[in-house]
Amino acid sequence: MEKGLKENVLSRLKVVDIILEVIDSRVPLTGRIPNLGEFKGKERILVFSKIDLSDPDVTRRWKRYYEDKGYRVALVNIKDGKGIDELKGIIKDVAEKMRKKLKDRRVMVLGIPNVGKSSLINSIIHRRKARVGNEPGITKGIQWIKIGENLYILDTPGILHRNLNPKSEDYKKLCLVGSIIPRALPIDEVVKYLFDFLRGNYPDVLKRKYGYDGDDFSEFVDHISRMKKHIKKGGEYDRVRTLRMILDDSTNGRIG
Repeated sequence: MEKGLKENVLSRLKVVDIILEVIDSRVPLTGRIPNLGEFKGKERILVFSKIDLSDPDVTRRWKRYYEDKGYRVALVNIKDGKGIDELKGIIKDVAEKMRKKLKDRRVMVLGIPNVGKSSLINSIIHRRKARVGNEPGITKGIQWIKIGENLYILDTPGILHRNLNPKSEDYKKLCLVGSIIPRALPIDEVVKYLFDFLRGNYPDVLKRKYGYDGDDFSEFVDHISRMKKHIKKGGEYDRVRTLRMILDDSTNGRIG
């Protein structure tokens, strides 16, 4: 995010009453925005998006974890609208409890890039309003959107973790859900992290999706290159093309 735009977003946090933080359910901890704790006194609602792409049992455990910490939590699938009505009810309930204190209640929608903030707003207001894209940080403007009597939502660009170590697990996780474009780390390291995670937790996914049940990463990439006919002139496997395809499968939810 551009420095000026980020400062604008943070400055508006001072005038909002409710923070609506959208989190990709595949990264329920890594996918949160750092340093929001400094804005005390704001009501907080957490929205787990893309629940169709995450393990439902794991997601429910994280929901309970955050509820135990005092958050209101909604689980949504923006594609089919699941959970949207529940979220509206939570927003309305929280806003009503603030009614005696405030006439206008303002909600700020936050989240790291590519978690579905603008799509969520569109679902809440039942029409297309904010620009939507699948590139990290594509939402460019800042706008207030009325969603009820004396109730407004501010749609904002995502706030990206600026100081992540490219070698860290968090960096790789955010690459795999599309919140970071892996320019600072070789793509094979990102995809290998995915491979190791699936082998250790969901080996059936590798077999079902790619027809592979071994445990060697290099062999895995060659297997897919052969299967997809990713072959350069001279017969050499086009491993980079294969790695990009696997990463794209991950970021766009085609693995699972």
